[in-house]
Formats: sequence, structure tokens, C-alpha cells
Amino acid sequence: MNEIEKAYFAGFFDGEGSMGIAKHKSRSSKRGFCHELIIQVSSSNEDILKLFKLHFGGTICQFRAPKNLPMWRWSISSKKALNFLLLITSYLRVKEPQARLAIEFQRAKKYRNHLGDDQFEKEHSIRIGISELNRKGLCSKYMKNNLCPPFEKSELIQEFPKEAN
Repeated sequence: MNEIEKAYFAGFFDGEGSMGIAKHKSRSSKRGFCHELIIQVSSSNEDILKLFKLHFGGTICQFRAPKNLPMWRWSISSKKALNFLLLITSYLRVKEPQARLAIEFQRAKKYRNHLGDDQFEKEHSIRIGISELNRKGLCSKYMKNNLCPPFEKSELIQEFPKEAN
């Protein structure tokens, strides 16, 4: 995948995507539940989501929006979600802080039935951190501190080579 494609997927995900740590019931866990990284992108254009599925795997399902319009949602989780984030995080502007926490979560994830207290606390605190960032839309605070500076107009407009016919 080239850099322009990575930037395209990142931009679409920044605008239409979401990420979080889901808490699922689990009979095999001594706590009765486990955590899982989930990434989703929703759109009224199924073809765009088919591109996500083609490049990153996952599933697409259809649902109805509030005004009864057909919508589609692409979803990936766990290791596929990690691989997706590793490719696009450097291009994210809005969701970059959440992506970095999600990467930390997935890299530290232990795939065994009984998590120690330290591992459980780490997973839980990252889950809360991503949730807080999603709720507050903190990129605006980063922008004020020049940690997530807005693009200059000249950075957004590029001349693309004309295709030879």
C-alpha cells in the first residue's frame, strides 16, 4: 500500500470511524469478561467500505440510520485492528491520541484466560483513556498547544500527475 492510500484511509477513518475497547462477557475469564479492541467505519457508500475490507479484512454489515436510510459499517478487531492502526496512525489528525492508546493496548494484550491484576488494570485504564478522548474530542486542545497543528491550505492541495491516455 502506498503512502497516498494510507493517507486516504486515515482521513476517511478520522472523519467517519470510531475505535474503542469493548468489554465482553467471558465464561473462561475469572472476572467474567474480557477486553477487545474494536475499530469501525460507517458510511452510506458501501463501495468505500469494501475497499477497507479488501485491504484490511473484517466484516461489513448493513443497518438503518435514524431517518431509515441504508448505511453500512465495516468492523475489525484485535490483531487486525492493530495492523490497521500501525499503517495509518502517522496520518491521523483527530484520532491520533486514541490510536496510540489502542496500539499500546493491543501490543500489551495477553491472550490467556486469567489476567493478573496488573494486566487487568492496564487494559482497564487504557479502555477508560480512549473512552475519555472519544467523549471530549480532545484534538482541539492539542491543536491549541500546537501538538496537532491544522494543515496549511498548501499542504492539502497537491498537483497529481495526469494519467497518460
